[in-house]
Amino acid sequence: MSRFDDAISIVQTCLKLDPHNGSIESLLGQVEGIKKGAAGGRPPQGSAQSAFGQAMQMVQNKQTNEALRLLDQLLVTSSNDSQAIMNVAQVYVQLGQIPRAEMAMQKLVAVTPDNPEAWYNLGGLQAAQGKIGATQAMQKAFDLSAARLKKDPTATDLRAHAKTDANLEPIRHTPEFQKLVGK
Repeated sequence: MSRFDDAISIVQTCLKLDPHNGSIESLLGQVEGIKKGAAGGRPPQGSAQSAFGQAMQMVQNKQTNEALRLLDQLLVTSSNDSQAIMNVAQVYVQLGQIPRAEMAMQKLVAVTPDNPEAWYNLGGLQAAQGKIGATQAMQKAFDLSAARLKKDPTATDLRAHAKTDANLEPIRHTPEFQKLVGK
């Protein structure tokens, strides 16, 4: 089993755990596309998918600085490509580049302002850094999530998820967070 197959398996497991998360569905398509590109069916050289694949290869080869430069460039050139922005943010998190990941998520919420998961992830990244603004992003995520739940009762309730999300531990005991989650 190749690393690509491992990645596909991990993303498929995530999708089983959160079947209504469009970001995970898109990520699965991206990883499958990257695998196909590595097998010879490469996308056009300048595409976001190609650049992301190159960055992932650099990460695997422990060429972190080169990968960060390419990811930074991809973030700038992917002005409206929400999936590319999300992918970049995820790799930044994997590399421990939380401020860069936050910057990517800020761009993502600007591109997809009605995406509750984007706002939730932004709040989570801000919480990880102990930023006060985390609760504002979480409030927006909860509002969008509640609106989505009215249309689709089977969708993920982000407010309920936040009550147990370990990533939010830095703000969990603040009065603002407690008020948001209704404790």
